[in-house]
Amino acid sequence: LVWAGTLAWIAACTYLTPRRRAKTPDYNTSVIQALWFSWGVFFDPGTQTGIVADEYVAVKVVAVAFSVVGFLFNLVLLGLIVERVKIFLDRMVETYGKIVCTKHILVLGWTDRTLFLLGELAEMAQGNAAQKRTTIVVLGDLSPAEQRAEIRQAFPSWRGGVPAGGG
Repeated sequence: LVWAGTLAWIAACTYLTPRRRAKTPDYNTSVIQALWFSWGVFFDPGTQTGIVADEYVAVKVVAVAFSVVGFLFNLVLLGLIVERVKIFLDRMVETYGKIVCTKHILVLGWTDRTLFLLGELAEMAQGNAAQKRTTIVVLGDLSPAEQRAEIRQAFPSWRGGVPAGGG
């Protein structure tokens, strides 16, 4: 894309202007100057503000168009990088994150009866004053997010009672 901008700059300055060169003294039609200009406009969209105000329209159009394309390219590229880093960090937290609990109830496995068991355990804890804040830990094959979603669906009145961790 930078090479395309270089060629577009040279073409705009050479063939689409009456004097066969841009009015902007900092940039001319040499390949090095055009490459440097297209690189700057593509990766730093504010570079086009260095063009003089009375520059030829063709030169302005090339600079603005290439600047917009560069801006969009950089947005997409950085968005992809941020998303990949987020996925990596989420995987690391899920793999190596630790939850420390004492005085808890441990349920091993997730089956079609787990929700029933959780309801019974919650009722048991409600009936026992010493266990009002009992933590129930479920270790199953289902991801923690899916476990929390099923628990929220089965027990909508448990506001704030669904743990953030799991596994």
